[in-house]
Amino acid sequence: MKKFIGIMVIFSLTFLFSSSLYAQNSMAEDGKSMLNLSDEGLAILAEQFEVDFANANKQKSRLIEERLEGSKTNNVIGDLELSDDFSRLRMTTFADTKTFSGEGRVGTQVGITVFHLNQQAEVQINQQKSVVIGMSRLFNESIDLANIGSNYILIVSENPDKSELKYGIYNIVRLEEEKKVELENVKIDFFNNAVESGNTSFFERLNQIR
Repeated sequence: MKKFIGIMVIFSLTFLFSSSLYAQNSMAEDGKSMLNLSDEGLAILAEQFEVDFANANKQKSRLIEERLEGSKTNNVIGDLELSDDFSRLRMTTFADTKTFSGEGRVGTQVGITVFHLNQQAEVQINQQKSVVIGMSRLFNESIDLANIGSNYILIVSENPDKSELKYGIYNIVRLEEEKKVELENVKIDFFNNAVESGNTSFFERLNQIR
């Protein structure tokens, strides 16, 4: 009888421990959930990003000044500091994945939501994940760029004592692999015909495949 009771106690403790682990996992939230956003809210964020990006491009002197000073504002999100690559808000790539790396305070929760807008301007969520920065203080997460074209990445950082939320939004434009081949062919043709045609044909063809 005592053996039976002992087995039941061990089983109960194991169940409670497993339930605790499951509850912790179920509370993990992506960026959208951490900000309590609807799909419409994500669409507004994307729209605001485009407005801010356009306005920033109009202020080239300020951007040049920030780059010279090594501005860190774009890649710092609360207690999370991303690598210098993310001092740029918009990037272009041929790859179907992108790695976000950096470091932050131990216990910082980071939520990530990857989405794009379809032709009807409706939000399509491609990936959601949440991680907590561990003792190494390192942050390294790979995301999928499922959409050919514009991909928005919402990153939300919540400090360890849950008293502050900060977010950043980035745009990664994934180009078709065919464009890469065309661009490589244009470059080869440019160098082969540089003496005869100069630079004009190269830039004309480059503009045609953008």
